[in-house]
Amino acid sequence: LVFVEILRGDGQRWPLSFDLPLYLQLRDGAAATIDLAAASGMSHRFSLPGAVDRDAEPVAAGEVSGNYFSVLGISAHLGRTLSAADDSPANPNPVVVVSHAFWRSRLGADPGIVGQTVLLDGNAFTVVGVTAADFPGLDALNATALWFPMHMVPRLGLDQPIGSSGLRLIGRVRPDAT
Repeated sequence: LVFVEILRGDGQRWPLSFDLPLYLQLRDGAAATIDLAAASGMSHRFSLPGAVDRDAEPVAAGEVSGNYFSVLGISAHLGRTLSAADDSPANPNPVVVVSHAFWRSRLGADPGIVGQTVLLDGNAFTVVGVTAADFPGLDALNATALWFPMHMVPRLGLDQPIGSSGLRLIGRVRPDAT
């Protein structure tokens, strides 16, 4: 696995300098040698009121590309992880993957969580999976509670375009690439 960064002329590294169009261009242009995924550089804060989580406290959430989990090699403990189809502008079904830690601590380790609806700032998202227990996200010190596809950002009513907070690019070099 590699992180993609921009190296400026003054030697400073800028890992969160990518926007959605540049990510898509790099992903498509490098497809023969590397699989690229994207994750938001900043966490979003949401409440989870309703039937699944009655305490309505903010949680750290990240917007990610549909191939994020597959590029990282992260499997689901329950259900599935996100797919490219989930991260399509044409997808009418908002979905979310929750972390194993969040599932245990806040959702009561409910084995029937997959398929249930959670509310993120009043927007209904269907839980499609729970991550493997050993995956806190890209930043272990600031664990992510849930992940949603980047193309769902406009549905959340956030006053920002997709990936505007700066995307971090993660790549998996293909075994046959030099």
